[in-house]
Amino acid sequence: MPRHSQLPLPAVVRRLTAALAALCLLLAGQSSAAAARAHLSLVVAPSTVHVGASVSLSGRVSPSAKGVSLTVQRDVGKGWVTVARTRSGTAGRYAVVLRTGRTPSAWRLRVTSATASSAVSSVRVVKKIFVVQASAPSPVVAGQPMVVTGHVSPKAKGSVRLQVLRKSGWATVTTSTLSAASTFTVRASLPAGAYRLRVVKAFTATIAGGISQTVAVSVTVPPVIAPPVVTTTSLPAATVGLPYAATLSAVGGVGPLSWSLIGGLASGLTLASSGLITGTPLAAGSTTLTVSVSDAGGRTGSLPLVLTVSTSPVAANAAFAWGSNSKGQLGDGTTVDRSSPVGVSGLTGLVAMSSGGSTGYGLRFDGSVWAWGDNAYGEYGNGTTTSSAMPVRLTALTGVTAVAGGQASSYVLRSDGTVWASGYNGDGELGNGTTAGSLVLVRVDGLTGVTAITAGAASAYALRSDGTVWAWGDNAFGELGNNSITNSLSPVQVSGIVGATSIATAGSTAYAVVGGIAWAWGAGGRGQLGNGGTVSSTIPVQVTGLTGVKAVGATLSSGYALLADGTVAAWGENNDGDLGNGTTTDSSTPVVVTGLTGVTALAGGFTAYALRANGTVWAWGNNISGSIGDGTATNRLLPVQVSGLNRVVAIGSGSDAEGGYAISGRRAAP
Repeated sequence: MPRHSQLPLPAVVRRLTAALAALCLLLAGQSSAAAARAHLSLVVAPSTVHVGASVSLSGRVSPSAKGVSLTVQRDVGKGWVTVARTRSGTAGRYAVVLRTGRTPSAWRLRVTSATASSAVSSVRVVKKIFVVQASAPSPVVAGQPMVVTGHVSPKAKGSVRLQVLRKSGWATVTTSTLSAASTFTVRASLPAGAYRLRVVKAFTATIAGGISQTVAVSVTVPPVIAPPVVTTTSLPAATVGLPYAATLSAVGGVGPLSWSLIGGLASGLTLASSGLITGTPLAAGSTTLTVSVSDAGGRTGSLPLVLTVSTSPVAANAAFAWGSNSKGQLGDGTTVDRSSPVGVSGLTGLVAMSSGGSTGYGLRFDGSVWAWGDNAYGEYGNGTTTSSAMPVRLTALTGVTAVAGGQASSYVLRSDGTVWASGYNGDGELGNGTTAGSLVLVRVDGLTGVTAITAGAASAYALRSDGTVWAWGDNAFGELGNNSITNSLSPVQVSGIVGATSIATAGSTAYAVVGGIAWAWGAGGRGQLGNGGTVSSTIPVQVTGLTGVKAVGATLSSGYALLADGTVAAWGENNDGDLGNGTTTDSSTPVVVTGLTGVTALAGGFTAYALRANGTVWAWGNNISGSIGDGTATNRLLPVQVSGLNRVVAIGSGSDAEGGYAISGRRAAP
């Protein structure tokens, strides 16, 4: 047996007591170490709040322990006061929400347990907090101001600071005063580079400052801008008396560009700063002018150009007329009918002619319009009803590109695409929304972009640049083509016609060419619609069997088509040989006009006319008052040549006209 087993009992007790004491001391030491290691974390968000808002406190007990009693304390100046209690939860986490009250102040908060205390966190309770919004365009060219705009809310006075982020931190670039609406605009210039900016509103004692979101701005190196260079290498030739227009062009520079001249333009022409040369030259000659262009930065470029002004080749074009002359419509100073062409007195430089009823019209190369014959309803448009057997000018109107005559009304197309009319208006022929006649030209309502005009007995038509056809006036037979028989005092669109390239009318039937196909509408009782029937139509119908149509023409009850091969087709009434096929039998479908080739233009009134490429004029059909022009009074069932005309460049006639007109270049200018 071991020796200690024989110790007396008191000694054993003493040893056990000592061991227990040592164990207690050891446990007590471990408990103290654990207490020393205990820790509380504290996070307060946000650090600045407005009165009445809430503050969130959160943290963790370390080492993790659930159910630890925690006290939230606030420093009130005289010591720490408990403002809330809670317990730690899972993983020792805790969260507490405090209301701030209604008084601005600075809070110091901490969280404690029986064995630990957190660090102290601060919260500012203020009346308001500024919110700053800012934006800026990017990129910005170096040297140009960088503009940052935005606003501060709630409304405030004072200023804001624009700051840029540098390696050392945020640096103030400039300041700007807030407007009455608390908006701001800050301008600054920075070298090329990439920047991050912000706008800062300073705080006051009771209102917290605000900082905008970061704004990214790129400042680029200014591009090297080349001076403008004139790219116009030549100017189109001009003609004395004719409207002229040319546009100068350039590349480079910074717009807007401004044009000027070193040296003068030809008399009658002007140069706009936009680079447009316009006007009507007054004298022939050749001029070298230097055009100069400047950009917004003051850079310039220049180039010498030659402008040649020549005498018009049509200046010698003379007018000829034949047929009925009861109202002086032949313009030869008499009222004697002529069965062969006679010269229209004193009128040269013609580019187009027309007639209507007993009035003749001529368009000169200078854009002026002249009239002769009947003026009972103010067809001249010169403010009178005085007729003349010699040409008189239609007011001082210029810039006219086409002329047409109705039965007692006249029409002109101006270079700006508008249409003007004068004369009788009982059926709305003037297209100005009334039925009141006018002795002066009035504008036809709403028409722009017009490229061609034609007139019937009491209705008129306009072809626009978009290929649509518009009509106004009498509509008894549906000749307005808008699916009605109601007159219209203003233009209405002809149904279904898009892409038209040619129009014509006479009497109460109208025609158009679309894609080489002829279309017709209005009166059709004599087969003049060309669709195989004799019924009128209020909408366009296709003329049967024709393709390759280049242009259309018309007499009172017959239609004509100029084909691509230079031949002519005809349909409708044929009592007087109107179809030119050697018979007097009507045809509601097209037949070939016999013997005509090389045709370049058509015209018609009571009689049909064709201009051939060799400069001769041919006529067939009714020979009332000598309207055939062959020196006889005999109707012609086949085309015959109009006597004595050559070098003809244009022909004309019109609704209810008992004769024809031709422009010939055989005469010299006076």
